[in-house]
Amino acid sequence: MSDVKSAYKILAMEHHPDTNSREDATALFIELNDAYEILSDPEARAKYDLFLSYETFQGNESSSMSSNVGYSDYLQSTKKHTKARSSKAQVTRDEKYGRIISFAFLLVIVLGTVSLNWWQDYLKVKEKEAAKEKRAALLGTTFIYYQEGEYRKALESVDILLKKQPQNSTIISFKKKVLKTLHTLYEETIAKKKYDKAFFYLLILKDFEKQKGIQPYYDIAHFYEQKGDIEGEVQALKEILTIDKNQILAYKKLGAIYYFRVQNNGEAIFYYKKAAQIAINYYIQKYGKAYPLLVEPTRMPSIHAIIFHEQSQVLLAMGNYEKALSSAKWANFLNLDNKEVYPIMGMCSFKMGNKKKACEYWKLGTEKSSSKAKEMLLDFCK
Repeated sequence: MSDVKSAYKILAMEHHPDTNSREDATALFIELNDAYEILSDPEARAKYDLFLSYETFQGNESSSMSSNVGYSDYLQSTKKHTKARSSKAQVTRDEKYGRIISFAFLLVIVLGTVSLNWWQDYLKVKEKEAAKEKRAALLGTTFIYYQEGEYRKALESVDILLKKQPQNSTIISFKKKVLKTLHTLYEETIAKKKYDKAFFYLLILKDFEKQKGIQPYYDIAHFYEQKGDIEGEVQALKEILTIDKNQILAYKKLGAIYYFRVQNNGEAIFYYKKAAQIAINYYIQKYGKAYPLLVEPTRMPSIHAIIFHEQSQVLLAMGNYEKALSSAKWANFLNLDNKEVYPIMGMCSFKMGNKKKACEYWKLGTEKSSSKAKEMLLDFCK
């Protein structure tokens, strides 16, 4: 086979159209290539050798000439066969390359998916590490806030940490420690009558303790009242209403502050009406809408009579005589021993043009030892 290859190279150089000027150089070069293809193919060469043996066996000129024709036919047949095999081989190679490309593409997808999953897992790990570092830094800051007495900031930070780790025993224990410290400070400042500071600690406890009691705020309001600090007292009472909007006592106290001490009738009547409505809702719940006929005065809370009495005073001062009279009458119904409602009922009647009725009320008040009723009786009922 090496001899064939060497001979082919020599003849190819000799008959190549670029180096041979003969007109039929191209045709000879094509035939040379065809011959080399046959000789290079073991199967084709075996057929060719068999053909040559047959021609030699015939041994005559005509057969020799025929052999030239036969050889040409054979050459063409072999060429077609070779091309068919080449074409088949090309199809096989194409299929192989297609499979390789498909496999390579599938491999790329698999590798891409694996890489993406790995990258996502990597990012999750990094996010967890970053979150852990952030929590550790925040916890450190929280301890600093506590040590510096910034209790509100400390508790705010604790709540942020608990949102991420609600079962973290360390953080829960630390929050309890901060709250316990605040309770201790509150009691100490109350004992020292430092009401401003006590109220400051109380507001923090209100915002961060699950169980929010109202009694401490009444205590603070009382302390401010003794101190003569109206602003502090009002603030404490309003805080009570943010916790429980049905605290009738807080409304009553606020109404009294604005009427008797601030002389602000508008604010006073606002709170008295709130208190009176809570009382009325109580009656309706207990007796129904027919409560005016069913209420048993002796079984009603004593604060109700005080609320309607003081409300009637504000309404009288505001010139709303009809409502003032109605409120005073209800106060009188709830507590017949309250002699100070008679001057109010008398004045309301007098202002509404019913002097006779007014004098009757003042006379009843005088009989109950109301000095104010007696004074009005002497002035207007001679």
